[in-house]
Amino acid sequence: MTGPAPGVRGRVVIVGGGHAGATLAGLLRRGGHQGEVLLLGDETDFPYQRPPLSKGVVICAIADDTATARREAAAQIAFYVAPKAYGPVMEASGFGAEAAAVQAAFRAGDHQSMIAAVSDKMLDRMAVAGTVDEVRDALPVIERRYDHAALYSPSFTVPPERVAENTEAIIETFGRRDPLSSPRSRDTIASRVQNLHRSDR
Repeated sequence: MTGPAPGVRGRVVIVGGGHAGATLAGLLRRGGHQGEVLLLGDETDFPYQRPPLSKGVVICAIADDTATARREAAAQIAFYVAPKAYGPVMEASGFGAEAAAVQAAFRAGDHQSMIAAVSDKMLDRMAVAGTVDEVRDALPVIERRYDHAALYSPSFTVPPERVAENTEAIIETFGRRDPLSSPRSRDTIASRVQNLHRSDR
């Protein structure tokens, strides 16, 4: 790969707004390019590191009542944002105010205020929640950030039976039929997910 010689001030146009494009823009600057660097792409987010076969875990709550599902997803987001270490990450993502409110409520032991501090915009960026149709429509927007996305049921402040119910709904909505055709297999998966979530509470 070749680029402008150090000190060149001409415009460079990079087509592709993903990790590779952002890396190239950075290399140009570090190599001494002083001109304009124009990065073109159809990404909805700013460039971020996305190595090959990247995997992401997406919080997913499915319920007949949209408000219930969204509250469950907001609770899980609040749980993860509560540690101070996540403050800078949330600030960089545009959710610094929400994170500060969540962390203040966490220090006060107020779970309800933690959940309430999660804005709709924050929730829609980090989770999919609602009815089956709403979740199906929302998932592609988040899923495109990864090569593989795994759906994760909320569990913070959520009763174990509801975690199992939601896990079943995720499997019904997005899972492949053949590997999960056995009721025993489905029960095993729900049980494992429930056990994995016990430490969240």
